[in-house]
Amino acid sequence: MKKIVKLNQKNKENEIILQMNENQVTKNIENCLECGLPQHVCLCNIVSELSNTIDSQSENKIFFDILFHENELNRKTNTGRLVYYAFPSQTNTYVWKRNEPPEALVNTFENPEKIFYVLFPEDPKTNENDKENSKGILKGNLKGNLKGNLKGNLKGNPKERDLNTESKKEIHIIILDGTWQEASKMMRKSPYLQNLSRLSIQSSEESKFNLRRNQKVGNLCTSEAVAEALNMLGEADSASKLKKLTTFYLNAYEKGRYGHQIK
Repeated sequence: MKKIVKLNQKNKENEIILQMNENQVTKNIENCLECGLPQHVCLCNIVSELSNTIDSQSENKIFFDILFHENELNRKTNTGRLVYYAFPSQTNTYVWKRNEPPEALVNTFENPEKIFYVLFPEDPKTNENDKENSKGILKGNLKGNLKGNLKGNLKGNPKERDLNTESKKEIHIIILDGTWQEASKMMRKSPYLQNLSRLSIQSSEESKFNLRRNQKVGNLCTSEAVAEALNMLGEADSASKLKKLTTFYLNAYEKGRYGHQIK
């Protein structure tokens, strides 16, 4: 039997991740509580392998702040946790509640050494005045080093931004994890996110996510969207590994819920 390499200690202590991992994929086989898949298709080995190589090869330390919609805590098919598995030392997790802003996150917005972007598509209905008054939208296809490519790719009022200063800051990407409808609501109902810049991805790839019904064609799942954002920001190697982890997860989930082994 293949030896299972368990995930790091931080995963074991994260109550949000543990709660999601307790959602049984199938009644016949117990979940691995560290990765959330049935034990016979456990994800821990590949997670350990990928997270180690990602951490050692990444040129820029990009941090992730995941806001999980409360409904995601009870969904077996959540992929936001894959971001956490791949980048455990760079990811913080929070549960989004409409009337209870995550103070631990919001309190860091004033830190002059950090800059925050919300991973969220640009609203085509936004008028030009709103765009001009916003903090800007970072989008397109940025090649090379992230911190060397912020300049010239961020739209908004240039008087409000010192890009040379911002390029030296710690980059944080805020991820709204839920269905597209839930993520839109989270954005609308969270005043503390309104003045942050948005990171809008432009993907030419179709989503491989097929574990939920009634998904709009072309919509990426959370881990796919983060992978595209990483690729856009010049972290191609990390993006590739997160995509690989997502593909493995989708295959393992399908096999696991029917009691099949991964070949």
